Amino acid sequence: MLRGSAAGNAAWERLMAGSERFRRAERRFSAIWATALLTECVVKVVGAYTVPVHTMVWLGTVLTVVAVLAAMLIAGGSCADPMEKMVKAEVGAEDQAEAEAEAEAEVAVAVHPGVLTGDPGVARRRTGVVRNDGKTAGQL
Repeated sequence: MLRGSAAGNAAWERLMAGSERFRRAERRFSAIWATALLTECVVKVVGAYTVPVHTMVWLGTVLTVVAVLAAMLIAGGSCADPMEKMVKAEVGAEDQAEAEAEAEAEVAVAVHPGVLTGDPGVARRRTGVVRNDGKTAGQL
């Protein structure tokens, strides 16, 4: 779902902290997998005591495959898809917020170049601020 991206990990953490819908979907996802794998274990234990060994050898593999496929189908449709959409939307919202912040910073630099560069002279010359020695910025 995240594929190792830093933005995806950050979005996941934000959603876990702030979205009840996301947390509910994540709990349901975990519960579906836990139920599928626990059921598989119980069936294997019962089978180990009731089914002949030569049958249980191949049946154990079949039970594992069925449990994993069932969990993937059930959890994927009911939980993983909505969670993935929420993470993608959160990453998109964060990207948009960053782009807006960058655009605002560019406007600030264009209007007052000295403000962000740390050159106080540029800002003073634009505003006509009087220096400590009594001269205005225009007399520099």
